Amino acid sequence: MPIRSGLAVLVLAAALSSAGALGREYPSEHGTLQVDELLSGLEHPWALAFLPEGQGLLLTERPGRLRLLDAGGRLSAPIAGVPAVYARGQGGLLDVALAPDFGSDRWVYLAYAEAGEQGYAGTAVGRGRLSADGRRLEGFEVIFRQLPKLSSGVHFGSRLVFDREGYLFIALGENNQRPTAQHLDKLQGKVVRLHRTAACRGTTPSSVGPTPVGKSGPMAIATPRVRHSTPGAAGCGCMSTARAVATRSTSPRPGATMAGRSRPMG
Repeated sequence: MPIRSGLAVLVLAAALSSAGALGREYPSEHGTLQVDELLSGLEHPWALAFLPEGQGLLLTERPGRLRLLDAGGRLSAPIAGVPAVYARGQGGLLDVALAPDFGSDRWVYLAYAEAGEQGYAGTAVGRGRLSADGRRLEGFEVIFRQLPKLSSGVHFGSRLVFDREGYLFIALGENNQRPTAQHLDKLQGKVVRLHRTAACRGTTPSSVGPTPVGKSGPMAIATPRVRHSTPGAAGCGCMSTARAVATRSTSPRPGATMAGRSRPMG
């Protein structure tokens, strides 16, 4: 099976393995979906990033491991250079995304739960260069921290999306402190837009100031054309944001970046 077509298969394999449903076919409005197992034995696999030219994919395991699955289906040992993570509850190593110019610059971006003071944690984002042999991240640096840190182990959010202009969008959970999603002096429940180096109209990551844009409710939509009165957030009022996508040119809203909470609420 081509590695490029394995995304839905791998996700469904992880979801259905406990039910013994592997190797079955499932009808859908777009055709029949066949579920095959690519690999097993992963511990809470959380995210995938496909490497260019069919080289395989990077995947995260929540306890703090980043691995490479090559085009031949071989799983690497944990990649060195990954930061320490807060691996409690829903926390740990979360999303992974490749820089738009990964083919030339090798930058890999990671979102993860980071420990703070008094037992609390928050989401952090950093980047490092994947070595030529795929065994380590070199020069890893933190480019963003969610402040204040309020999570005791839940609702970190942590989806990363690059839009077609090269901006990085970070979807942040509200740490189960729901009122903070509406507080503009906190980075809980926000969608933040950064330059890929963390520059945000001349500010540093620690001085980013949230600005309400789009919906002030359980789901926010941010587009690269939105004007911001202050730099930083592209959306507020987001609860446990667990999905995000940059739309293609054929979409009804080409170039839009959309995020949604972890489950519908009616």
